[in-house]
Amino acid sequence: MKRLWSLFTVTILMLTTFGTLYPVKAETNLPTDTIPDEEIEFPTGDDVENYSFIQLSEPITQNYDRNNEVLLGYYEPAAQINSTVVTPMDNYREYDKWYVYDQGITKSWSYLSNPYFIMSIARGMSYEKSKEISATISGTFSKEIPNASLPTVKSAFNLNASGSKKVTEKIVLSGPGSGYSSRDFYYKKGRHTHKIKIVQEHRSNWDGVLWKKTFYGSVGKPAIKHYSVDRR
Repeated sequence: MKRLWSLFTVTILMLTTFGTLYPVKAETNLPTDTIPDEEIEFPTGDDVENYSFIQLSEPITQNYDRNNEVLLGYYEPAAQINSTVVTPMDNYREYDKWYVYDQGITKSWSYLSNPYFIMSIARGMSYEKSKEISATISGTFSKEIPNASLPTVKSAFNLNASGSKKVTEKIVLSGPGSGYSSRDFYYKKGRHTHKIKIVQEHRSNWDGVLWKKTFYGSVGKPAIKHYSVDRR
């Protein structure tokens, strides 16, 4: 009986001292949701809808002097990708923002076509007025220009998606002076070669600029050359 009473007393003391034991579940603050790889988008260049080119200035006419350059414009996604509003974790975006700088003309009339006849004016004719001439001319792009930046470069030089442009010039027509019987007017399709700098700014809508790269190349900008020839 004493032994049983002692055992009962020890049991009561243990329950009183340590209490009832319950299992403990560990908790953390780590997020349980992950972003599936297929939901992370990486829009680039012309293939993405809602990209837009921001035109800042026109190509410059001065010759390349290694000092001056002008930012023609930049190409970026629509405003919602660049938004500063806090976005959910499944809305992460990386994209490229392209800047195009014109550094001047390295060669004027780097290409000229065969002449196109406009009209002839005989001496003594009281014909004197301006006339518009138009021609669609293709631009050229050096191999150093990244393919992904071509839509930006074309827009910067006001070229269409195929890289060409309709150029219009207004010329003054008048008859020849003394000693000549007629004056013939012509024009040629041409190009001026411009040196350009391209800056690729790789960004995310969470972190801003991630890295930058700079490229150099050249563009043949379409132009029309017109002239006249006096004949005896």
